[in-house]
Amino acid sequence: MYRGFYRSLKSGVAYPRFRMAGFALIMLALVATACAAPSAAPAPAQPAPAQPTSEATPQLLPATGTGGTPSPTGPAMVTIKQNDKLGQFMVDSKGMTLYLYTKDSKNTSTCYDKCATAWPALLTSGAPAGGAGVDASLLGTTTRTDGKMQVTYNGWPLYYWFKDQKAGDTTGQLVGGVWFVVSQKGDKITTPTNPTPAPTAAAGGQAAGQTVQVDLKNFAFSPKTLTVAPGTTVVWTNSDSAAHTVKADDGSFDSGNLNQGATFKFTFSKAGTFAYFCMYHGGKGGVGMAGQIIVK
Repeated sequence: MYRGFYRSLKSGVAYPRFRMAGFALIMLALVATACAAPSAAPAPAQPAPAQPTSEATPQLLPATGTGGTPSPTGPAMVTIKQNDKLGQFMVDSKGMTLYLYTKDSKNTSTCYDKCATAWPALLTSGAPAGGAGVDASLLGTTTRTDGKMQVTYNGWPLYYWFKDQKAGDTTGQLVGGVWFVVSQKGDKITTPTNPTPAPTAAAGGQAAGQTVQVDLKNFAFSPKTLTVAPGTTVVWTNSDSAAHTVKADDGSFDSGNLNQGATFKFTFSKAGTFAYFCMYHGGKGGVGMAGQIIVK
């Protein structure tokens, strides 16, 4: 019997059987691998959330909206501030100086676009209020082209100047000869109310180094006659739409052509009477549009 089994193995009958069984086991293993559920791909790493910065941009004026005008956060408050140079003038609740624009008409603003970027309007979301010294009867509002309400005082729309950096700054005064701080009465302040004397005094004890204003308006010099101390600087501002000149009768000064809003200044260093005129609308000797500066 053993010999028969040995002969069968040797003859190759048993070998195919063993090979078939091994092949079947290999196929079963492959099928099992193919049917196994695929493992889920690892989730992509998520970027770390940005950390909020603790720095904030300082902002002196109220947040601005379209065209540079500050967005109102409630009823505006207007109050009074004073310094030695200009006297009493209008400021907002934080002490930032307010200005009027001489090209505006009563209760109507003409400052938009680039102008409004440099001169943001004082806006309000309700009736404006006045602090100590403010005449509440002069407070009002005007509607801008974007529908926002701008505060007015004595009919003048009120503005900030973007170069003012802190409360009490008045760097917008006389810009272009058309921007002025606003008095308690609602008028432009053109002449220092309480000028600060220079360290030295002129003859007669009068303080030198002052600056005073003469308006060219309605084809006249206002004031027509002005008395000043030696060392005083006179600034002429043309508020008319027509061009004017400021020319001395004796030729000591000549502004040349002054269009609307232009200014001319001259410092009078010695005593005397200096007559002048507009060469377009006046003449020497006080003819037509003429004036005089008396220095003593």
